[in-house]
Amino acid sequence: MIIRAPRRLGRSVSEMMMVGDTMETDIRGAIEIGIHAFQTTSGNDTRKKALPDGPPPLSHPA
Repeated sequence: MIIRAPRRLGRSVSEMMMVGDTMETDIRGAIEIGIHAFQTTSGNDTRKKALPDGPPPLSHPA
């Protein structure tokens, strides 16, 4: 899918960006063919394992 996207859309890889939540597939696949990639967090976020209580609460400005 990632390999065919630029061709199907009539764009070069330098004009595209991949946003994904899985490093092994989404991000790695994009980087391997030269597409800029940004990782987001989701239910697949492995940081939840490192932070069993979840991320710290956001602090709000007073």
